[in-house]
Amino acid sequence: MAVRFAVLGELEVHDDAGLVVLPSGKLRYLLATLLVNAGVGVDADRLLDVVGGSPAALLTAMTRLRRALGPHRDVIRTLPNGYVVEIGSDQLDLLEFRELLAESHREADPAREAALLRAALDLWRGTPTALAADVVADLAERRLGALERRIELELELGGHADLVTELRVLVAEHPLRERLTGQLMRALHRSNRRAEAVQVYRALCDRLADEQGLDPGPELRALADQLSPPRVVPSELPADVTGFVGRAEEISALEELAGRTAAISGPPGTGKTTLAVHVAHRVRARFPDGQLYVNLRGYSPQPAVRPGYAIARFLRALGVAPEMLPHDEEEQVALYRSLLAERQVLVVLDNAASTEQVLPLLPVAAGCGVLVTSRDTLDDLPARHVALGAFSTTEALGLLDQLVSERFDLASATELVDACAHLPLAIRIAGARIADSDITDYLDELRGESRLTALAIDGDEENAVHTTFSLSYDALSPEVRRLFRLLGVAPGVDFTTGSATVLAGAEAAPLLERLVTANLLQHQDGRFHFHDLLREFARQCCLAEESHWRAATRRLAEWYLAGSENAAVATNTGLHRTRWPEPAGTGREFTDSASARAWVAAELGNLVATATAADAGSISWRLADALRGQLVLAHLQPEWALLADAGLAAARAADDELAQAVMHNSLGALRWTQHRLRDAIVQFTHGADRYRELGPSDGLAAALHNIGIAHMRLGEADLGVELLTESLTVARAAGARLREANALSSLGMACVETGRLIEAERHLRAGLALTRELGNDYTTGNCLTNLCHALREQGRPAAGLELVLEAQRLYHLTGATRGDLVALDELSSVHCALGLHDQALAYGQEGLALARSRADDMFEGRFLNRVGLALRHLGDARGAVAKHTGGLAALTAADDLTGRIESLLGCAEARHELGEDEAAARDAAAALEEIERTGLRLHEQRALAVQRKTGSRDQSRDPVRQ
Repeated sequence: MAVRFAVLGELEVHDDAGLVVLPSGKLRYLLATLLVNAGVGVDADRLLDVVGGSPAALLTAMTRLRRALGPHRDVIRTLPNGYVVEIGSDQLDLLEFRELLAESHREADPAREAALLRAALDLWRGTPTALAADVVADLAERRLGALERRIELELELGGHADLVTELRVLVAEHPLRERLTGQLMRALHRSNRRAEAVQVYRALCDRLADEQGLDPGPELRALADQLSPPRVVPSELPADVTGFVGRAEEISALEELAGRTAAISGPPGTGKTTLAVHVAHRVRARFPDGQLYVNLRGYSPQPAVRPGYAIARFLRALGVAPEMLPHDEEEQVALYRSLLAERQVLVVLDNAASTEQVLPLLPVAAGCGVLVTSRDTLDDLPARHVALGAFSTTEALGLLDQLVSERFDLASATELVDACAHLPLAIRIAGARIADSDITDYLDELRGESRLTALAIDGDEENAVHTTFSLSYDALSPEVRRLFRLLGVAPGVDFTTGSATVLAGAEAAPLLERLVTANLLQHQDGRFHFHDLLREFARQCCLAEESHWRAATRRLAEWYLAGSENAAVATNTGLHRTRWPEPAGTGREFTDSASARAWVAAELGNLVATATAADAGSISWRLADALRGQLVLAHLQPEWALLADAGLAAARAADDELAQAVMHNSLGALRWTQHRLRDAIVQFTHGADRYRELGPSDGLAAALHNIGIAHMRLGEADLGVELLTESLTVARAAGARLREANALSSLGMACVETGRLIEAERHLRAGLALTRELGNDYTTGNCLTNLCHALREQGRPAAGLELVLEAQRLYHLTGATRGDLVALDELSSVHCALGLHDQALAYGQEGLALARSRADDMFEGRFLNRVGLALRHLGDARGAVAKHTGGLAALTAADDLTGRIESLLGCAEARHELGEDEAAARDAAAALEEIERTGLRLHEQRALAVQRKTGSRDQSRDPVRQ
């Protein structure tokens, strides 16, 4: 009868009849000691230490052990000075483990080596319980080494995606094991989750510093350097002009001012922007941390750029994630200046209208430089001022010579530049014209009166510019002139070949090329834009000559709208969107969410300009609705606010109740993200009132849902549950199935927070089934995490673990920026409920670092609570109090009442363990007061338990929890 022994876990003996029952106590340790030394033998003196007695006691113990082994007693043989177990390697898991490791070391094929290591590791059933501590430590180290080698091989074989979850658990179990941390970082990085990889590294750094006062080793630091996103160095300067001529004195002065603020002022057409950009390129090496550029549109037909909008754009260019942008404009200015305080950056502020527009954009760091251009002198701007006038005759002739390869007689050239009033812009346009025509004919035209002279602004310089514009315009073919005119009235800051083609109603690429050749349009990186004077000239031409321009701009607006709605479908954010009639035109189509997001990012300025145009009408609110999902996920609040405000104004002007409801709902969501819950409720309620007039709809269900969640957050639980229930009813009546799934998920979570756990599970399982059927990953992730929470609170955390791991994967797929925080929050909680407190602590610390990096008060507070709870279970009650106290402050700032209750109870439980029952009772009483006031009864039993333990509760009054 074959026998098999196992020591890698609980000590077990099996034969053909099944498990062999062994006596407990010393005999098990005696057998385990012999098995660890199978085939070698153990001295009697060493075995005496195991049985703790005399030689006679050892003899008695050995007799009892052989009797317990029954027919297998002969595996133990007596030696002259001890005993030995003689068995084959297939009869002991430890021997098999060692043989498989040895075989793996000899294996050259990585896949085969990994398979051998997997087989060896599968022999382990847990921590050995019958072996001496030093033996256990040695075996555990061998096992861990084999595990690390297996993971290393699987990483090399491309198995990174499947390793992430396993490695997270291992890192939680061995938080200071740098090789495992490095492997997790690499697995995350190769899964396109670089930010998470960096967070794992930072969590290890914090732990090493806190516990050992050390930094990670050089190998891990080198890996972190490879994976960390490089410091963003913006390079936003427009292209430098080819063959720059003149302005030597001004260039010298501006170069001397590099590192300070310089303001270039002068009339239109004098080349202020060209000079600023040229100087910026000359001195850019002095600013190794980058160059920022913005056209403030101070004198453009388009609305001027607000300072707050420009700062938000600069912050993103400097590498600040959109979700980390402060909501308050003053805080944005402070962040902008603090970032630049550490850097040497050149800032070019082009076409400023006023000092007020410029001041918030000025850095205060000594190492930064600023170049401002304006038609105004900006006398009250704290800067060195450089006034720009027309070119001297020498400079003007030099520019003409640079532009035109053919040599002209001095008299003709002088007459030409005089006619251009020595203005660089006019000379450039004239030079482009005579490059392919006769200068004499052109001069004859200049001497005559252009048919568009009436469009010129008073003043010689402006007249010269407009005359030059007119002559170049007249020389174009009719179809090129028409496109030029239409571009002048198109909303937006620039154009692509695609948008110009839509505007013209014909292929625009060759027409755009001709306009660039004529110096009437500028081209960079696949996009085209006007000088502001040329845009105004084109606009005037259009208004004077083009009778159907409104149809063309409407066609472009419809194209932008169709593209935006296609992008919304491709990204599938799961946020409510109204079903409007199909757009009149067709727009860009997308095969995946990445290309859709890229198009919206590139066209966002034009989309906002289209939506905010005075005559946008329904395009305004429909663009705002189509873009909201992407603006929410990308945290682009300035653009969101512009679109929603414009959409609401247009809807009111059109007296469109549905559009007003949609825009109020959008503004409510915006207020929510700004932590202005009362203001959000006002907007949501305005939307709901208008929706009600139109009958049951997805929009009404969405508005009621949002109001309900806001009331839950404010601690008005009964009202919140009532509104969420109504939202569910309306969604079902309207046939809005995704909204129904959202309502079920949120209602389930509300039931969790109010302590109705069985009802919560019912709602959440129904919502999960529905959202899986609909295939919406984002809402499925929400249902999964909420269901895990409900199961955990029911005392069934093991049933929820796989759910939250799936949710984490889905959040990553959808690009939901807060999904990773939601998943880490629940992962920490569920591991704590499973008794895996080291893992819970690791997830909590990872989430805390991520929340702090995003300046998210609510999740910072929640993760402080998770870390505090894990610390208390690990025996650090004092540290737990500190974490929960910090969590209370953060969650108070974030108006998270459920989180506040958790903080108070965490403090109470930890203080009770410290013997500080009076303080514990106070915290528990404060938590109960919040629970009674809000109806958020999830943690009521915890509070009552603390009161009972501290003797401050009448148990006869305790309620029964569902």
